[in-house]
Amino acid sequence: MLFHVDAPVDPTIPPPEAPRSDGASAVSVDALPVARPGATAPPRPVAHATTPSPGPTRGVSEREVTHLVELRRVAVTDAAAAVELARAGHAEFPRGMLYPEREAILNDALRRSGRPDEARAHAALFVERYPTHTATPRMRSLVDP
Repeated sequence: MLFHVDAPVDPTIPPPEAPRSDGASAVSVDALPVARPGATAPPRPVAHATTPSPGPTRGVSEREVTHLVELRRVAVTDAAAAVELARAGHAEFPRGMLYPEREAILNDALRRSGRPDEARAHAALFVERYPTHTATPRMRSLVDP
């Protein structure tokens, strides 16, 4: 860049900054690294969570999970109580993510409590509503023995 020594100084342009007094030296622009075309930056490290995410799966309330855990516990020893608890869960969580699991437990509890006709009706609806659920083959065997 060429400067005219005789050029007038514009008073609105501030003078260049004085050299830094903190000991840092200035670096010439020519000394900076140049990016080559096609060169890529090294991969950045990915931040990973250090703790598992708390609580149940997204879309499932903690209350619904707690209810299902209790239903499974009760279903092991008391089929009649499991029927009532499953129906209470259906009423409380009519669109809950765990509805199919409750329904499968309800079906087993109905069969074990001597109500095969109700179990068969529930199984038919289950197969229709949840054709890809893991309990569907078992439910289908109740509908089409």
